[in-house]
Amino acid sequence: MKTRLYIVIILLFRISYPGHGQTISRVIKEIDSFSGPFLEMDSLLYFYGGDRGDTFISYNNFSFHFDSAFRSTSGGAGAIIGNSYYLCTYNANNSTLSYLSYTGSAYDSIRNFYSYDANNNLTSATYQSVPNLPVRLVNSGSDTMEYDSYNNNIYTLSRIWDTLSRSWTNSGQNFITYDVNNNVLIDSGQVWYSGVWVDNQVISNTYSGSLVASTLERYWNGIAMTNSRFTVYTYNSSSKQVRRNIQQWDVATNSWKNAFLDSFAYTSANDLLYDFSSNWDDSTNSYIPTFKDSLAFDSHHNELCSIKQSLGNDTFGYASVFIGTYNSYNQPLSKLSYLAFHSDSISFLMDYQYYRYFYELHLVNGIAKTPVDVFEVKLYPSPASNSIKVETRMLSTEQVIIGIYDSKGRLCRQFGETIDNNFSKTIPLSGLPDGTYFLSIKSKDILTTKPFTILRGTN
Repeated sequence: MKTRLYIVIILLFRISYPGHGQTISRVIKEIDSFSGPFLEMDSLLYFYGGDRGDTFISYNNFSFHFDSAFRSTSGGAGAIIGNSYYLCTYNANNSTLSYLSYTGSAYDSIRNFYSYDANNNLTSATYQSVPNLPVRLVNSGSDTMEYDSYNNNIYTLSRIWDTLSRSWTNSGQNFITYDVNNNVLIDSGQVWYSGVWVDNQVISNTYSGSLVASTLERYWNGIAMTNSRFTVYTYNSSSKQVRRNIQQWDVATNSWKNAFLDSFAYTSANDLLYDFSSNWDDSTNSYIPTFKDSLAFDSHHNELCSIKQSLGNDTFGYASVFIGTYNSYNQPLSKLSYLAFHSDSISFLMDYQYYRYFYELHLVNGIAKTPVDVFEVKLYPSPASNSIKVETRMLSTEQVIIGIYDSKGRLCRQFGETIDNNFSKTIPLSGLPDGTYFLSIKSKDILTTKPFTILRGTN
């Protein structure tokens, strides 16, 4: 089974005791099953240096800071058929300096190197892989980032490695501008083509306070920039997004045309209750429901279950199901997901995934200090489309850097913020392709990362 690496970090709650160190709960073992509840295919062991353990890298869908990890794959038959090894190094701020993944096949091996400025902003990342024989790690890509005085990411240069000339060649570049509240106003991208930079797309946002009011996406059609998609967002009195209306540009009529509509409802605790997705139907001149995502949470806002159902088809449909359990530290003990299909003649389950996690309590050495950790970080909706909202609850006011990383650990967006007990911000996601992403919040004292996905489907 081919290894895939995803960076997702679970928020670990700390307990402080006067005169003693802090106690943290950190994962030490993970067992993954696929195709059936008792068909164990992967087992992972995690090892930590010193007091690390509240961030790491794992190949499935949540993680922490580990120093080394070992993964064995049984393929469900009991006998070990493959092993993988992971190594990480860190700087004084506990930010990753290097990451190495080595598998038995060697072709899945990767190695990444990272550099930071004095404010711990990621300034460069170099990615290496094994492209072909002979089996050895070579350069594959790199990113270079620049920031303004507020630690907002204002420029990113992406390059790829030319194996023939053994040199770097340009691939793409992004320019981002912000308003006085550090909200992204314009995100413009260019691609390298035939030795020159060529416009690719421009994404513009308007705001109502800190909330994104609208997003306009335009792209280069070979002659000029042309409209592509226009999204309008509606919120309730709690600043929760309750409606997202997406229009697409109709070249034939040279006008905007309704395309997709998402509606959201919330519980009294502001947890997402359901998400309705609809597509515009020209024949009826109305929106037709396509999906409904229903969710349930516990009193600590942990997701207990969710069911995403296909709608509008009486003869065939499917549902995506998730069930989670948690320990007293609000960390997952188990995560179960599967797809359920049904038709007039048959029903069956597939894509079965079952993860189990085991923890240890670790007493952090040193003098205890008042914790400044984020008590709560909420991201919604997920899956997201054109924007995602982050809400935090802090014990104190903190100057932080908020970043969005893709599944390969590449920085996609970054900006500085001052967050306190009731901080919220809507972040535009336009221009980012569908996939798994990770939002990190870090300062000199904290590092918290939450996963989310972008899934537009036909949107």
